[in-house]
Amino acid sequence: MISTKSKKWLSCIALFVVLLSACKKDKEENEDPAGYWKGLYASGSLTPSQPYAVLFRPNGTVRVYSQSSDTSKGPKAEGTYKVDGSTITTSYTYFTGTITGSFSTTASSDGSSMAGSYGSGSAASGGGTFHLSRQ
Repeated sequence: MISTKSKKWLSCIALFVVLLSACKKDKEENEDPAGYWKGLYASGSLTPSQPYAVLFRPNGTVRVYSQSSDTSKGPKAEGTYKVDGSTITTSYTYFTGTITGSFSTTASSDGSSMAGSYGSGSAASGGGTFHLSRQ
C-alpha cells in the first residue's frame, strides 16, 4: 500500500514530467542552404545586375558561378560555407575565367532567398552586394 505522502510525490513527479515534455526549448535552427541558388551581384553600391549562382553542397562546400547565365561559360570558384541560424557565410577561390583571387560572403536567408555582401580575401564586405533565390 502506497502512503498518501508517496502518492503526492508521485503526482508531483508525473506533473513535472508532463510539464517538462510540454515545454519546447526555443532554439534557433540552422537554415540548410543545400541546393542550387541563382541571382545577381554588383560591385560597390551599384544595383545587382550581373549573373551569380551558388551550388551549396550538403558536405559544406560550394561552387560559385558568376558573370554568365550559362554556368559552363562563366568564371567558377570552389570553397566552403558555414551556417549559423539564418546567416550563411562562404569563402571561395576562383579557378577558371576572368575573375581571380579569393572572396568571402555573408548573407541572411529565409530559406527561399538570401541577400548579402562580399569582399576580397576573408573580408565579407566592401566588394559589393548580391541576392539569390533557391531554384
